[in-house]
Amino acid sequence: MIPTAAQLPPPFEDDALARLAKLADIAEGEIGTAERPSGSNSGPRVELYQAVCTLASSQPTGWPWCAAFVCWCVGQLIARQPGLLALRIEGNPPREASVYGLEDWARRSGLPFSDDRDNPITPRRGDLVFYKFSHVEIVRAVYADHFETIGGNTEAQGKTWNESDGGEVAIRVRSFQIARCFARLVPRALAPITVVTRANG
Repeated sequence: MIPTAAQLPPPFEDDALARLAKLADIAEGEIGTAERPSGSNSGPRVELYQAVCTLASSQPTGWPWCAAFVCWCVGQLIARQPGLLALRIEGNPPREASVYGLEDWARRSGLPFSDDRDNPITPRRGDLVFYKFSHVEIVRAVYADHFETIGGNTEAQGKTWNESDGGEVAIRVRSFQIARCFARLVPRALAPITVVTRANG
C-alpha cells in the first residue's frame, strides 16, 4: 500500500536539504502525465520535459524520457528557488537525455553519492536514484526494506512488470536490490556525513 502524504517521513531539519526535498513535490505534481499516443515517447507534456535536453535540438521527441523528466524537475526547482546556493551546479540545470549522461553530469558536478567511498549518503526524499538498468527516478520516501519513487517513462504500480519502461509519470515501490546508487543535489561539502545502513527488500 502506498502511504498518504501525511504518513511520509518528516522533512529534513536542515533548511537547504528541506528545500531540496521539494524536488519530490514538483515530481508529484506531474503524476498522471501520459504519452499521447500511448507508446510514442511523445505527447504535449512529455515534449515539454524533452525540450530541456540538448538532444531535443536535433530530435525534438520520440525518445525515452525518464532522464528528461528528472532534468525538467531539477530545472523547475532551481527556477523556483534561485537563491538556493546548494543548487548552483555548473551554473545550469542538467540537460541530459540519457540516464548515464545524467549520472556523469552529477558526478562531474561533485554531487554526493551513496557509493562514495569516504562519505556515502543515506537515501532521502528528493534524491535521485540510478538503477542497475537504464532508468532514473526521484525518491519520494524511504523505508527499512524498500523505497518509493516518482518517475517518468514508467507505469503506475501494478500495471506492468516492466521496471524500466512505460508511458507515464507515476509512483513506484522499489527494492533496494535493483538500485545501483543514489545522488543528492548538494555539493559534497554540504552533504551530511552518514553511513548507509539498510535492509534489502
